[in-house]
Amino acid sequence: MICSVGGKTCGACCWSGTVSRDVLTARLRRHRGLFARHLNKDQAPHALALLWHELRARRGADLLWAPLLWLPFVGPRLRTRLAARAVCAFAAFRDEDEQRVGCLLHPQRWNGHEIRPRAAFRLLRGFGCGSPDYACAGASRFAAANGAGRARFLDDTRSLDWFAYSAVAPLFAADRHVPATSPEPRSAACPSSSTRPSR
Repeated sequence: MICSVGGKTCGACCWSGTVSRDVLTARLRRHRGLFARHLNKDQAPHALALLWHELRARRGADLLWAPLLWLPFVGPRLRTRLAARAVCAFAAFRDEDEQRVGCLLHPQRWNGHEIRPRAAFRLLRGFGCGSPDYACAGASRFAAANGAGRARFLDDTRSLDWFAYSAVAPLFAADRHVPATSPEPRSAACPSSSTRPSR
């Protein structure tokens, strides 16, 4: 429900490869809990409720960083530093066992309503979700690959958990890929939200 490469979910665009597994696990757990406690699951949430969730998820840090991102010279440097630590407030575990990660704002959850671009990283200039049809480089290459390349990738990644899969999926290439069960931190192989145009 974040980005699908081969039918499994990949959260590479929702967090940086420099965020450790332990930190990321704690954040995804927190996001799920905050969302479940404070937002109605039966109707699409209002913009203010989503902004409040995001402020709580990052403990109000957006209020500090938002004005600084508008400053010349300071903004671009700060954006690069923040992108290395940012985790979307709407990325969360989808199950109690913490085996599946997904987007809390995905249209499948809200009867087809697309609310991600107007909510995620609402205050942070230069961050945020792309257009609804956006696919990272790995997902685009997977869609264009032949059947043999896809099948090989799916076989090689079958045993990977959500964290390892999110590190490998953006690097998909039909002719070469080496899934690892203990991947090194990602570089910017998959475009992050910080590389997308400002809203």
